[in-house]
Amino acid sequence: MGKYVQNIFSIEIRRKHKYFALILCCLLFSVSRPVTAFNILGRTPDGVPYRHDNSQPIKYYINLGSFENAANRDDIIQEIRNAFQEIEEQPQINVQFEYAGETTRLPARDEINVVYLDHTSSYGIVTNYNLSDGLIHSADIGINGTTHGSGPFGLALHEICHFLGLDHSSTGADSAVYEATVNGKLSADDIAGLATLYPNPDFLLSSTTGSISGQVLLDQGSPADARLVAYDIAQTDQPRIVTRNTNADGTFELVGIPPGEYRIVAESLSGDGGWFIHQHLKAGQTYTVTAGNIITNEIVNIQRQEALKPYTLFQNSGIGEAIYSSLSDKIYLLPMSYRIANGNVHVIDRGGVLHAVIAVKATTLKFSPDGTRLYALGLEEPSISVIDISPDSSTQYQILSKIELPEWPHDIAVTSSNVAYIATGHNSENAANNENKILVIDMNNNTIVDIIPTTRRNLYISLSADEKRAYVGTYDPYPIQIVEIDIDPESSTYHSILQQESVGHNAYWHIIPSADGRFLFQGTTDGLSVWNATDYTLIKQIHTGFYNRRFVQAGNGKYIVLLGKDDSEINTELNNYKLSLLDTQSLEIAYELIIGGSDVKYIDTGTDDSTVFLTGYGGLAEVVLPFATPTATPTPTNTPTATPTPTNTPTATPTPTNTPTATPTPTNTPTATPTPTNTPTATSVATPEYHIFLPAIQTGI
Repeated sequence: MGKYVQNIFSIEIRRKHKYFALILCCLLFSVSRPVTAFNILGRTPDGVPYRHDNSQPIKYYINLGSFENAANRDDIIQEIRNAFQEIEEQPQINVQFEYAGETTRLPARDEINVVYLDHTSSYGIVTNYNLSDGLIHSADIGINGTTHGSGPFGLALHEICHFLGLDHSSTGADSAVYEATVNGKLSADDIAGLATLYPNPDFLLSSTTGSISGQVLLDQGSPADARLVAYDIAQTDQPRIVTRNTNADGTFELVGIPPGEYRIVAESLSGDGGWFIHQHLKAGQTYTVTAGNIITNEIVNIQRQEALKPYTLFQNSGIGEAIYSSLSDKIYLLPMSYRIANGNVHVIDRGGVLHAVIAVKATTLKFSPDGTRLYALGLEEPSISVIDISPDSSTQYQILSKIELPEWPHDIAVTSSNVAYIATGHNSENAANNENKILVIDMNNNTIVDIIPTTRRNLYISLSADEKRAYVGTYDPYPIQIVEIDIDPESSTYHSILQQESVGHNAYWHIIPSADGRFLFQGTTDGLSVWNATDYTLIKQIHTGFYNRRFVQAGNGKYIVLLGKDDSEINTELNNYKLSLLDTQSLEIAYELIIGGSDVKYIDTGTDDSTVFLTGYGGLAEVVLPFATPTATPTPTNTPTATPTPTNTPTATPTPTNTPTATPTPTNTPTATPTPTNTPTATSVATPEYHIFLPAIQTGI
């Protein structure tokens, strides 16, 4: 997938699929360890979570479509209704539903909520959100009731959580809305999330539970933007019992806590008080909660790293991808507000000043080889837009052309001769329609020059340093596979698939070849797998923590930088993120850095691979890697913000030829094999520097 949603939570706006109107799609991953608490689907510009009006029952219809004559049609309807009832019966949640009967009405963005059978999705989707004034006025739920063991009930329960305003939870497989499973039951964290959106005040005053309240402050006495989590120390499978966010003044109240022994953790969120290292209250001492017990005045003083300041431009939606261009000294980023159909590219300098908003709905960004063009994969239609980012150009930040693509793009890799390889595809049900392809486009003339068919959905693509091989990470169905493609124009097997290897159920589709061509690095649920690039034998599995989907090369290929969770025994509850630097010669970890943060999703470099950019719900941070020469962060100036509006964009609609044509021959630059050096250790590597962006302009976005 493109780097944007790859975690994709599967709240994909179908950047990866056909349907574009805010879609929630369920991707499945084989992971089981707890990561983070419930997440809110989306917020207004004022930070108010989107939710349904629960002053009256929420009415919904069911359209069985092609199932209308099925023998089990009544069972399907009943299971869907049972899923709504499961949520309605939770005493903590103040929401009621009304089944309005069957309908032939098709999904549409209107005032009607329709649950329908959707065979184009592997599992389920929520689409057609009708949002305004902080409310979800309506949305449609699509489920495929035939392809998953949990059946219509489990699929519907998962999607109803999205329908009500919850994003994927990553607490673990016990969650009904966990992004990696559809298990057909609500966890305590799911209930806490829905109770946050639809609280039942009668339950919160219940004499059968206790509460803990207090305030979270930063080191200078300002209120922290934090999430408080109560961990039941007697539970091992599902310890996160209750979660609540702080108010604007840093106060919190954890209510509805069942009797027991708990440790309380403060986790950072986005906003003015975000991005600190998580910590226990009372230094990890336990709290004893009894029925009717009220514990008050718990003050938490967060000692935040000096340089870790929040990036507040998109504090209510977070930041997706961010890549840096040394040519223009600008950062090009995508805010996570794509959830409400906003994938525009934002351009800031390293002082945090916003220079432009480029009106192109995009999910993934890539630079041209000379750095003068930005390629943006389309969000609302299958396309790739070419944007002028040359510093001295009269058309800077304007869309020069848009190439229509025959399939939805997920990721892009570009050769030094400006030939783009684009990974496309749909789920396994659509594979028979030959919609899974690698598109080859000569970006010098915006022409599709070849199409390489594949059998599975292509989510990620990378190129070898000598530009003779492309490596594609595929998904759907499991297991993840690596597809090796010959891209050497001089080869007799040019644009042929050379190998296609399955690499396990704990794997992710993110794959990068080593600079010397010996290894393939692949993300796993708890670190990295290192494969022999010739025969695909497993050389080593490296444990760096949990949830290591994202990693990048740095230092001219000498290092792999991984972003993941610190899952050491002492920090399992704290859920801090960390960076790990892997030496690609010794295959040993050279440095680790705990960074804290809130739901840090992505890591990117850009044209300067001595610096990485971390993005997510907590904002944007720049980390100068320990092997690099630190670069000073300029002071933001009061530069007027230019927001160019693209004029009529010329659209090129190339027609691919049936016969593969030769792409421009890459420059035959020999690839130097790095000379092994002494393995760096944590004590021999300098301390990284942080640069956190504080934009001067925060309006009009």
